[in-house]
Amino acid sequence: VNIMEKTKLGLPVRVMAAVIFFASLFGGYVSLILTAGYVLLREGNKWLRKSAFRAVFLMLLFSGIETVVGSVNEILSIIGNIYDTFIQIPINFDDILISAISIVKTAVFIILGIKALCHKD
Repeated sequence: VNIMEKTKLGLPVRVMAAVIFFASLFGGYVSLILTAGYVLLREGNKWLRKSAFRAVFLMLLFSGIETVVGSVNEILSIIGNIYDTFIQIPINFDDILISAISIVKTAVFIILGIKALCHKD
C-alpha cells in the first residue's frame, strides 16, 4: 500500500485510519459511524477500509462484552428469584471487570491508532 496515498478528503490514508481509531475511542459511536461510515461508503483503499471495519468490529465487541459482564448480577438475580435464593457477585466484581475491560479497550484503540499513523497492519 502506498504510504503517501491520499483519501478523497485530501488526508493521507494513514492519518484517516488513525482518526477513525482515535475518534472511536474519544467520541464514541457517533464519531465512529461518521468516520468509518464515510470510509466504507466513499473510499476505495483496501487497507483503509479494513482499518475502518476493524474499528467498528472492535467497538461492537467491547460494547457486547461490557453489556454481558454488566448483566451478570441481573441474570443471577433472576435465577435466584426462580429458585427463591439470593445469588450475587461479591464486592462489585462486575464493576471492577467492566473497568478493566474499559482500560483494555482504551489501550487497544490507542495502539491501533498509533500503528495506523506508522502505517503498520
